[in-house]
Amino acid sequence: MRRWDWDVQDLRKALKEAYRIDKVGRRKYEVYTRHGAEKGKSRKLIVVDYPEEIFIITGAEGSD
Repeated sequence: MRRWDWDVQDLRKALKEAYRIDKVGRRKYEVYTRHGAEKGKSRKLIVVDYPEEIFIITGAEGSD
């Protein structure tokens, strides 16, 4: 498993600036973000929203 180099502030910023959000289930969303604008990389996050918690699962990285 690869280490994730984001902290809470990076995560909040990415969620606010997401360029695409798809609802894929009752409580599950796929969030597509860009980071490192000079590199043009993107990251897909899977977000599961429960009433008491929010789980975030990192997805694939790549260039778009």
